Amino acid sequence: FGDLVFDTVIHKTIRLVEAPEAGKSIFTFAPDSKAACEYTMLADEIEARLRADVPVLAGRDSAGCSNTSARPATGGSHAAVVRIETLL
Repeated sequence: FGDLVFDTVIHKTIRLVEAPEAGKSIFTFAPDSKAACEYTMLADEIEARLRADVPVLAGRDSAGCSNTSARPATGGSHAAVVRIETLL
């Protein structure tokens, strides 16, 4: 599918399963989790594609995430994270 698929991978983790059971988003429930980091990277990927006027569904991989610290959303990516968060 080429550019119609995001490069960012969201792995299924225990914290990602537990968050909706607790009635919270992953960003509230486990902000330092791998899943929170990966969703932040997805928001950054979407924002970068929109700014570059490239198809929205493409980008980079999530290899930069660790299990212990999520990269905080900064600048314009925060709005993208909030929009994605409401979809979860």
